[in-house]
Amino acid sequence: MSRRIRWLANPYGELFRSRPFARFWTGFTISALGDAMTRVALVWFVYQATKSPEAVGILLLCYTGPVLVGGLLAEYLLDRFDRGRVMLVDNLIRGLAVGLIPLLYALGVLALWQLYRTFRLRVPAFRDGVKVGSSSGGDILTMT
Repeated sequence: MSRRIRWLANPYGELFRSRPFARFWTGFTISALGDAMTRVALVWFVYQATKSPEAVGILLLCYTGPVLVGGLLAEYLLDRFDRGRVMLVDNLIRGLAVGLIPLLYALGVLALWQLYRTFRLRVPAFRDGVKVGSSSGGDILTMT
């Protein structure tokens, strides 16, 4: 089989033979799958805890809003620093923030505003009608 026919049969084979590209693609795929699972889990959790479509809508705004705003900052950072390191630091910070959610829930101190803040968008406290429990620090989310 000629080289051209082999390339047409598997156009991405050459890319995946490149070790740096294969590592990047694998990491990016795992990150994207994790983001999607986190989005589904948090929407489900917030709705179960609050029974409020408004709370879910605000969460989704907080989840997607930073993409629009963060694109400008990302351009600046990627032009001035090593792209691989910027992506690594970004993923580590996001992973730590998302990893704190089950810990805060287990400790009984997870509040709705913490979920909003996790996704980097400051949202005023829309607590009317979504209060499940309360403490001096704000509404505490619990599953009933």
